Parts: sequence; C-alpha cells; structure tokens
Amino acid sequence: MSAAILAVDGGQSGIRLQVSGSEKIIETHGASRLEGEVLSRVHDLIVEAVNEQIPEHIDLAVLGLTTSPSDKSKGLDLARRLGESLKLSRVLVTDDSVTHHASHFQGAPGVALAIGTGVACMSVGGDGKRTFSVSGYGYLLGDDGGAFSIGRNALRLVLDNQFLGPESELTRLAVSHFGPMEALAAEVHSGPRPVNAISQFARAVLELAETSQEALSIVNSAARDLSKSVQRAISAAGLNQAATTLSWAGRLFDGSSLATEALEKTLADEIPGLTIRNEASNPLAGAFWLGQVDEFGPYEHMIQVWKA
Repeated sequence: MSAAILAVDGGQSGIRLQVSGSEKIIETHGASRLEGEVLSRVHDLIVEAVNEQIPEHIDLAVLGLTTSPSDKSKGLDLARRLGESLKLSRVLVTDDSVTHHASHFQGAPGVALAIGTGVACMSVGGDGKRTFSVSGYGYLLGDDGGAFSIGRNALRLVLDNQFLGPESELTRLAVSHFGPMEALAAEVHSGPRPVNAISQFARAVLELAETSQEALSIVNSAARDLSKSVQRAISAAGLNQAATTLSWAGRLFDGSSLATEALEKTLADEIPGLTIRNEASNPLAGAFWLGQVDEFGPYEHMIQVWKA
C-alpha cells in the first residue's frame, strides 16, 4: 500500500484538508496576514485539524498556500515544524497557484485562473520549463477581480455615494451586512477578520447584480480585471493566444451565471481564439499529484521540500 498523503489547500477564508484514498474533505478556518504570525497560525490550524479528525498515519504532506512565503527559509521552517509535529517523513510547501495549475495541467503549457478571496493566475510556457505567476499579489497590492476586490469596490462605491442622492439597493445591502452608514468604514476595519468579511460580502453583491446596475458595474469591472491577468499570463509565457487553453474556476463565480457570462464574454472579446474551459478547480488534486511524482517539472523552483 502506498504511503498516505495529506493535501492542504490553504486560503485566507478557509483551509481544506484531504487524505489520499479518502473522499472526506475537512474544512477549518483560514489564515490571513492580518491575523498575527500567519505561518504559525497555518501550522496550528493544520495540526489541530489532523489531530482531531484524521486518525490514520500520514507520511507526506503537500501544502498549497495563499500565504506561502517568498522567503525559502521560512517555507522550509514551516515544513520542518509541521513535519516534526505530525511525525511526517516529507513535507512540500508551495503557492496555491501551483497546486491549482497542477490540478488542471500537471505541468503542461496553459493558463490557470483561480478566483477566490484573491486571484491566482499562472501560465506555463510552450517549452514546459517555466511558470509565470501574474497575480496573487495580495489584498494590499491587487488580486483585482477576486472576492475581496469585489467586496471592497462595492463598499467604496457606497461610501463615495452616500451624500449624492437617494439610498440605493447596494447601500441597503452594505448596511444590512455592516451596520449604519455613519459607522460602516470603522466597523469594517474593527472586525475580527475584515478580509474575510469583505470577501463574503462579494457573494451578496453578485446576487444583487441581477437587479442592480450599480452592482452589475462592479461585476463587469471584475471581469475586465481578470481578463487583463489572463492576457499578462499569455504574454509572459510567450504563448500563442489562438493555441492557448485557459482553465478557470472559482466558487464565487460558479455560483453566479451572470458573473460567469460576464467573464467569459469579456475573455472572448478581448482574447480572440483563446480556448476557455470553466472546470471545477481542485487544488487538493494538484497537491496529490505533486506528492506522487518524482520530478516537479516547471513548478520545481516554487516548491520547498523538507525531509525528516
């Protein structure tokens, strides 16, 4: 019997875990850089979930993290700490854009777009040797088109327009989520998990877009931002757009036919010839694939490996 692999998909809104051979997916709290020492929190959340809900012995863990550190020593330190805490023989730590791309392409050329709290858009060039990550800069620097961006833009529009006319549907929606207008900005900032709260608000904005022009304008803007990321990914990798496949996924957009149509129409209009696939994303499957292969191909430089 092959050794059990623990796959981890670590986001800001939630962390998901799965053991190879099991269909059960365990979900726990996410970790944001706003919430103290993020890698310690990731470690603690994973260890707690494993100890409480995974009785079988695990040999290898593969972590695809939104908060994966750019500093290799910090990634290795997290891998070591987790390996020692769970008595593992090997731990891989990488960015969630890698596990997302691997779930669709397994190292082959193409563009993978993941829309979550933030945005991950990665391409692999035609030679299959390099990756190009063109988004996922975090909530301070971008992630345009993701849930946090949509929620933030909606709240900003509400705040900017509060003295310009009658109360809109979008304003009423914001007040219902965060409280009276006069305290809305302060309430958002003082909440325990503001990034998550703003991101969750995006779901309500997408629902409202069915009847509100204000909300629809935010959705259309997000579609344009996502299209720009895909264009950058194609250009960076030197791909021929007419021969390129994009696989995109995101539960936020999947739950809104209007948002899906806006995105795919924008992509088709702005990137003629692009093959567009809306496929259910499973970064956990990408993590399992990385845990089973001997060589990581184009992802090699983005993966930190610790061995006992």
